[in-house]
Amino acid sequence: MGKIQEATRYLQHANTFMPNNPNNQLALSMAMVLDKKYVEAESLVNQAMQSGVEKTNAFLILAYIQHAQGHQEKALEDYNLAQQNQSSALRQDVLFRFLYQSTRSINAE
Repeated sequence: MGKIQEATRYLQHANTFMPNNPNNQLALSMAMVLDKKYVEAESLVNQAMQSGVEKTNAFLILAYIQHAQGHQEKALEDYNLAQQNQSSALRQDVLFRFLYQSTRSINAE
């Protein structure tokens, strides 16, 4: 089992104990993105947004999902929504760096 799948398994386990925790849902969605399970990831992000997660990161993840699926126009819309909801430039930068490094390591495998 790869590291991404192992992380996903742990996050799914955590999500069973706190199924309505938006931060857990968002973390699990990022693991799903890294595992290229975009439909599941998008569903988790939407659940997290309904549960009150900070929307900047949620929209950034949605933008990445849309971009990865070749939906550039929708990706740009989600990115613009992230900018409108931006509460912390540092948080955005950290998330982008995480997604960038993660996709580089996946592509190298």
